[in-house]
Amino acid sequence: MCPARIHLFCALALLTGCLDEFPWSDTDDMPDPDTAQPLDGITFSQVDFAFAEFTQENSAWGRLEVHPAALAASTDMQAGYLNVTSARGWVVRNVPVDSGMGPFSTYFDLQTEHGPDLAEIDVLLVYEEQVRPDLGNLTGDFSTFPLETFSWNAEGVSPVAVVEAGKVAPDGPEFPSSVHTSHTQPVTNQHAAEMQCVPMSVANSLQFLEDEGVIEVPNDHDAGSHGDLSLVGQLDDTMDRAEARGVWFQPMLDGKFQYLVDAGLADSLIHRHQGRGWGEAEDGEALPDGDYSFNGITSTDDGDVVTMEWICERIAEGCDVELLYSREDGLGAITGGHAVRVYGCGKLGEAHYVRYAHDATQGDDTAGLEEVFTWPRDVDRDGTLNIESRWWEIQFAFAECPAQ
Repeated sequence: MCPARIHLFCALALLTGCLDEFPWSDTDDMPDPDTAQPLDGITFSQVDFAFAEFTQENSAWGRLEVHPAALAASTDMQAGYLNVTSARGWVVRNVPVDSGMGPFSTYFDLQTEHGPDLAEIDVLLVYEEQVRPDLGNLTGDFSTFPLETFSWNAEGVSPVAVVEAGKVAPDGPEFPSSVHTSHTQPVTNQHAAEMQCVPMSVANSLQFLEDEGVIEVPNDHDAGSHGDLSLVGQLDDTMDRAEARGVWFQPMLDGKFQYLVDAGLADSLIHRHQGRGWGEAEDGEALPDGDYSFNGITSTDDGDVVTMEWICERIAEGCDVELLYSREDGLGAITGGHAVRVYGCGKLGEAHYVRYAHDATQGDDTAGLEEVFTWPRDVDRDGTLNIESRWWEIQFAFAECPAQ
């Protein structure tokens, strides 16, 4: 019979029975975690992918949603680091939490194949004041959490449709040092229409700049589409986004610049970018090498590969940052992507993280808005940063910075 503390692993192996060996056993004799396991403010979910041309119910993706205020109330800790281990090991690593933050989520590997509908998850969840460099002396009783269902359909970079969900990157960063630096901006987020992530990421950014007193945007930041008077509706038009279709990289910059010209803001911001995206530059898809100009506005080319240092420097300077990543199929071909607004960046030891805002359930104005914590890393060692999955790669980032 399977021990209770490895319930999750056994649930994932119902058809084959429990394996003979596990990373831990019930006879492990190690010190207890530094704090009791907090139960308030924590929700676990299994992710359903529902893209326009591809559906994957009961995926291998797990989602942890954290409500910092509730977590603080249940632990009497105003700030700390959240770690989660499953029967197979460390799945959520040193997520920084502060009681002043709003709710946010992070994604992890359920350590199964896509398909099984999991009702619950057994994990060892620890919230501590200090960074945990490794599992080391961590032990304790597993707690059982119900697994809710979270729907995810966010796409819209390029008109190409997603055809596979991919798998969460199973290995997390290492933490040789506990030195922690971070920069966080106020969050602006709004519901997006289907495949509207590009204009919405720009709209979220421009509204942030208005809220900070950098510019004055003439359109209200409401949910909208295609030529209505909302900020995102105007950007839909200037980016020439077809309904329920994505946007290539040259049109996204052309449309942003056109909107700024129309709004009388052409000289109010400094524009920079890293990466080229994908597609053919000569066909108006990816960006060409070098600075990019349209309608009297120029974005400075800061390199052909997106780096965490560049993202963090822009956030620290008070710029807004839009990050765009591709998704690949099992053969390495790009099949669409997604755009988000980065509102936070930090470094813990040698590992960088970002916090971003987006709509995970586009087309539904009642669900999907979320703020996400993630560790971008070059998991597949091809020179390009991965985000969440080894099949998802950061291809492009652009920033609008205050002119003064």
